[in-house]
Amino acid sequence: MVGRVLTGNGITRNGDGLDALLQLCRQRLDGFREQRGEEVFTSRRAY
Repeated sequence: MVGRVLTGNGITRNGDGLDALLQLCRQRLDGFREQRGEEVFTSRRAY
């Protein structure tokens, strides 16, 4: 179920805009990794 915020930003139940949203999320995550490095996630790994 698509929420009010996503619907208001052009994301619909049939997936319209979903690819753009996923691409934006990946870009932001890649930028975060470049800025902070992979060490940020080391505490989340199982030993």
